[in-house]
Amino acid sequence: MLAADDNKLVTMRRSSKTKYFNGDKEIKAGDVFVNDVVSIDASEDNDLKFLAVAIRLDAAQPARKNPTLITR
Repeated sequence: MLAADDNKLVTMRRSSKTKYFNGDKEIKAGDVFVNDVVSIDASEDNDLKFLAVAIRLDAAQPARKNPTLITR
């Protein structure tokens, strides 16, 4: 679940094909933490749900306080 710029919550799916980037460098999903600012390239899947294709960490990140990873 993501908070969009207009303060709406957006549900986004990811798959084994989703790529993660920090600048031009590919990173692992575990390198993205709760409250990180990201940009997401997405498509719609067959259920008309958003599917993340690429997730990029934004250059300006807030300071991290005890980062927590949430997985399902």
